[in-house]
Amino acid sequence: MSRASSIHDAVSWFSEGPALRQPVVAAITAVQTQKPQVQILGLAAAFCCLAEAIGKDPHDIVKMINNAKDDIDSPFATQYQAMRSYAQGEFL
Repeated sequence: MSRASSIHDAVSWFSEGPALRQPVVAAITAVQTQKPQVQILGLAAAFCCLAEAIGKDPHDIVKMINNAKDDIDSPFATQYQAMRSYAQGEFL
């Protein structure tokens, strides 16, 4: 099994939402000196590159995150709200 396919599988079965908080905050912080539209599109482009590098459709990952953030009972829902609030604070 190639490294990309094992990462692909790990992404598909990922369930550790709280582990995402630090990397999300770090990524948002890393681009905060750029114009807001460049921040958003730059991170989106990086995300697409990463997803495609492991043979994953970026849309599938977005759907997975949307499903997790919409589950009000999941620990990820609270983490996601905190990350979104952090990002909103960067744009004010």
